[in-house]
Amino acid sequence: MGALQTLVMTLPLSLTAGLNLYATVLVVGLAVRYGWVENAPQSLDVLGSLPVLIVAGVMYLIEFIVDKFQFFDNAWDLIHTLIRPLGAIAIAVILTYGEGEPAVTVIAALMAGSVSFVSHSAKAGTRAFVNVVSPHENLSNTGLSMTEDFVAGGLAALAMIHPYAAAVVAVVILVFIVLFLPKLLRWGWFVFKAVLSRIRAFWRQRKDHDLPPPELMALLGHRPPTFSAWAKAQKIPLCAGRSGYVCIVDDRLVFLYCKWLFFPRSWQVARDRIQAPYLQRSRLMDKVEVHYLDARNKARVARFLFTRYRSPLAEELGRRLKAHGLPGAGAEGRVIEGHLPPQPA
Repeated sequence: MGALQTLVMTLPLSLTAGLNLYATVLVVGLAVRYGWVENAPQSLDVLGSLPVLIVAGVMYLIEFIVDKFQFFDNAWDLIHTLIRPLGAIAIAVILTYGEGEPAVTVIAALMAGSVSFVSHSAKAGTRAFVNVVSPHENLSNTGLSMTEDFVAGGLAALAMIHPYAAAVVAVVILVFIVLFLPKLLRWGWFVFKAVLSRIRAFWRQRKDHDLPPPELMALLGHRPPTFSAWAKAQKIPLCAGRSGYVCIVDDRLVFLYCKWLFFPRSWQVARDRIQAPYLQRSRLMDKVEVHYLDARNKARVARFLFTRYRSPLAEELGRRLKAHGLPGAGAEGRVIEGHLPPQPA
């Protein structure tokens, strides 16, 4: 196999290793061991050895189970932040072994580590996003897990049979990932902080308001808000997925945030435009959902997520907005006074 074809095969295998390293090793190893692929590189014989296949199979079975459960999958992804890129690098080194050009091995290793880290980050960010947003857990996790396994196994098999076609598919997937990776990474970082905040909340919770910095206060004309707390916004045009400060100023509900770190922005809605606010608690965070009418009298939803460390602030915002479902005698993880209303079309 020539150096070019070796590098071409490395690209899709690196991407699949970032999604599911053990499925990739299993597919490649079984294909080599049982001769499913003609003219496979001899260097891949090590992946077809029985000990490697047994270890990969056991680890794949563990990941297959863990991936189906909310937040356990996030912990698994965190553990594999280094394991998957290192595994992809190992596959690249094995694949290029014997090519005779050390430069090919170095290029393949660098490409494998980078591509696998990007695909791993996209997977971890997507899981974090779904765990926070989806109301259908663990059904959503199960569907995502099966899709990831199918993509990883199918693309790895295609790379062994038609490496150039697999490389084209991998490039398309990578372009799609790069477009959405910043948002996914923000969600992953938010869930990580939410876990730390949940642990911190066992000892104490924040009751004092989070005051916005001066550059954001300037958007309010430097008028002090009667309520201010750090939260993450959802479903708000142009600032969905951003973290910032939800405030009550005069007769307005305002969300202050920075775009690209340097550009202060704000979103606001008048109190008399708010139809119904709701507050709901979950394991990692509290959710304040505000149903309101926009300038065209169209029903809209704004959602603010508070880490459990800021639960008292979420409750205070709910009281100020007179939200339904405030925590009382009900069980954690459901609305106390009825369910959230259906989402507007």
